[in-house]
Amino acid sequence: MIRRRLGLLVVRAYPRATRRVRGVEMVDTLIERSEDSFGEFVRDCGSLVAAGLRERGYRGGRLALVGVALLVCASGAVVALGTGGSSPVAAARSARVPAAWVDANERALAVVFRHSASCGVAARQAGSPRLLQGPPPTDLRSLFAVLRRPAPAAERVSAARLRQLHVDARGIYARYARQGVRDGVSYAMIPATGVGGAGVPARCYTEQLAAFEHQLPVPQRPRALAWERSLINHSERPTDGIVLVSSGGGSGTSTSYLPIALLRDHSWSYTRSVGTNRLTETELLVPDTVTTITASYAAQAYPGRVPHAVELTRRVSDNLAILVFRGAWDPPSLTFRSASGSILAASTRR
Repeated sequence: MIRRRLGLLVVRAYPRATRRVRGVEMVDTLIERSEDSFGEFVRDCGSLVAAGLRERGYRGGRLALVGVALLVCASGAVVALGTGGSSPVAAARSARVPAAWVDANERALAVVFRHSASCGVAARQAGSPRLLQGPPPTDLRSLFAVLRRPAPAAERVSAARLRQLHVDARGIYARYARQGVRDGVSYAMIPATGVGGAGVPARCYTEQLAAFEHQLPVPQRPRALAWERSLINHSERPTDGIVLVSSGGGSGTSTSYLPIALLRDHSWSYTRSVGTNRLTETELLVPDTVTTITASYAAQAYPGRVPHAVELTRRVSDNLAILVFRGAWDPPSLTFRSASGSILAASTRR
């Protein structure tokens, strides 16, 4: 019940029309995927908020994400569920953040976006984000072999294409960005710095704090402002990571922002399933030790129709695998195997 309430709050990031058509389905999927995994719940909350804000047209991803994703998912979920965590999540838990602070933050963001377009939409000059010629940082290269060498000519992403994608990042390691097609899905894997937000003027954060403070009773303000400042400080730190853009396959275009902390903490894989009632597209970014991935789809009658259980196996290439399952919305159970065929890890569909 707690997670459902949080899920309903998270999907408020989407426009009203989208919530009316897909809101219940998104919340059901969020709960189903992360029933026994708090880390996955937090990660999926963040992905939903990011997608919802971008659908509304917000490009100031860093300001928006800290205002909603971190507040609702990291703070609210940890407090409500009583689960443990490390800083800054543990700090939010110990502070027992009131729901009124979350509401005040959402309203403060709305005020900032309404009063200043440069806070909601990061200014995009020609050549921004910067195109960096050097290699990605060691942390990223140590996780993914594909990033230890520049992209071959056939897979290289042109500078014009990188700018056309409107990636929310401060800089892109351009020579190491690559593109291709897997299972009918076009993708671009883009290593970047400042992932999830190209930055906003410092005054935006000042305006956010002022609007946030104005909504709270005077006795609460010192603690509430300290909490808000800690999240803003966290958001301002440049974050290296990978941006994964995919399109086609029947599920539209989507962009995932994967900071290094997420990739390191979930070292077995970044896994994301998107789609419709009759199609499931699953993208997996996996470490070097994984050679093949087997996806198991359960039989179901609704939504869509799958008369019998189905298994698909894909070979990993350049740390990436994409599977498209036609017939239903059915995020799979996954088995990760090494070159020898031994099972390295497995995830069960919740």
